[in-house]
Amino acid sequence: MHNYIFDPETNGILLQESEKPLRREIRPVYCHELDMLGLKDRWRYSLDDSAPLMWAINNFYFYKGRKVMKTQGGSCHSAPVVTILEEPETDGRPLMPCNIPLMCDKNRELLDRLQAQSIEFTQKVYSDYKDRADVFYVAFSGGKDSIATLDVVQRALPHDAFKVVFGDTQMEFPDTYKLVDTVEASCRAAGIDFIRAKSEQAPADTWRVFGPPAEVRRWCCSVHKTTPQILTLRQITGKTDFTGVALCGVRHAESARRSTYKPVTPSAKHKGQIAAYPIIDWSSAEVYLYIYTFGLPMNDAYKKAQRRAGCLVCPMAGGSLDWITDTDYPAAVKPFRAVIADMYSQHYAGTELDHYITAGWKYRRDGRDLPLEPGYAEYKKDGIQHIIVSGPKTSWAEWIKTIGILQNDVSPYKILFRGKVFTFEIEETKQGYKVTSAETNRVFLKYLKHVFRRAACCIGCHECEADCHQGCISMHNGHVKISDNCRHCAECHKADDGCLHYKSIVKAKVKDAACCKCGSVVDYNVIGLNKRLIGRNTRQFMCLHCLAEFFGTTESVMQHKIDEFRDDGCALFK
Repeated sequence: MHNYIFDPETNGILLQESEKPLRREIRPVYCHELDMLGLKDRWRYSLDDSAPLMWAINNFYFYKGRKVMKTQGGSCHSAPVVTILEEPETDGRPLMPCNIPLMCDKNRELLDRLQAQSIEFTQKVYSDYKDRADVFYVAFSGGKDSIATLDVVQRALPHDAFKVVFGDTQMEFPDTYKLVDTVEASCRAAGIDFIRAKSEQAPADTWRVFGPPAEVRRWCCSVHKTTPQILTLRQITGKTDFTGVALCGVRHAESARRSTYKPVTPSAKHKGQIAAYPIIDWSSAEVYLYIYTFGLPMNDAYKKAQRRAGCLVCPMAGGSLDWITDTDYPAAVKPFRAVIADMYSQHYAGTELDHYITAGWKYRRDGRDLPLEPGYAEYKKDGIQHIIVSGPKTSWAEWIKTIGILQNDVSPYKILFRGKVFTFEIEETKQGYKVTSAETNRVFLKYLKHVFRRAACCIGCHECEADCHQGCISMHNGHVKISDNCRHCAECHKADDGCLHYKSIVKAKVKDAACCKCGSVVDYNVIGLNKRLIGRNTRQFMCLHCLAEFFGTTESVMQHKIDEFRDDGCALFK
């Protein structure tokens, strides 16, 4: 990785070999971005987008090496504030576009060396794993890093030695799809297999089922990206336990988390897969210069002020990026904003609703404030584990096969779990069933809960199916089938709390509060009763005594209501 300086002669950048700390990530700025920021009436510049007019580092803009502008703030409803620090040109002269050919010539020697190092790395990875891997593939996203990675790989390897897999989340920028079409055509012409992998479920549906994805609840990556890729590669290789080497455009400079990645490492998401990063030490300056120098196609999203070519509406995007995306692609963004508004309008209105539509949805940690119920509740009483399932979506008798072997087919059930026999009972209810177990083994109880969470919540997202590389799980038309050959390895139980859908919509347990009337402690179940009897949005709670007094009844009646709601499967009670 090289440092860079600004080059006033070309209005571009120059790579330098330096021992100094690396400068921050940089990106080119085109005419469209200046138009969006309201500068077309202040500065003169060409509307030709074949070359950048400036460069940006974070929210600061540079022209011929001088810091001339900064932006601050912004949201999906409001543009960032623009502050001019210095006029880029005097006397009304037009801005000079970057002289790309000259800039590339000045950087060519270092870029050739960089390319040679990445090609050598890719060839070594291929040599090390060609006898162990079933498939080599470029994990293609349509972004600048995957464009550079694909170019390196196609120079390093025979074109029939690898494939290109585009993980289509169905939430990409419209410009990304244009770029993908272009790359697919060039791959076909070069004899490189280009494959598109996508979920059978549309994002417009999954957002309404899971709730909008959030910073710590990014179920979307598993459901719409990695899982479809794994299942597609299984079909291609004909093996459920295939070993794949994914050549990815991941770079150290992208984030603190990625700065710790090793160049070749086992996949963190799917066992048996290898991830290799040919451009891991490159900076964004090197990536952009590489694309310009070798005439590679660039996603037009970058020319429209996008920092990265990711999903349209992403919980990881900052406020100004939300505004940019909504301005660039209003029609494509609209359905996702509508889901957010619909979800939160059932609990909020006015300025509170505006807050959730603007940014609040990104920070949820559970299903609180969403109009979604998991149909699952659990509590422990007198040493007995209780699980209540209402309106189960799939068969528990199938899911139970993933943890052990049933020894009988009537309640009380006995199951062989990790060499020991455990017992649980199932009682039918009007809405579903109630599970009880007096077992004390924590591991068994953990997986027993997983089984019934899946029975209650599984919508066939295929995450569990992708995690099982023995091919023992299949999902079709809402039905789940677990093979009798299941080895009970628990790989399919890796998702938090056993089920992505359950984890996304379950309400976290509320800590005890103080009674708003007498100040005494109000526990979790009484808080739930307040919410059921007064309203889900209430933020002040009464203790059982004050609540009974408020409704003109007795504490025993209130306690009976708690038991009734809990047995009905309401997640507000434990």
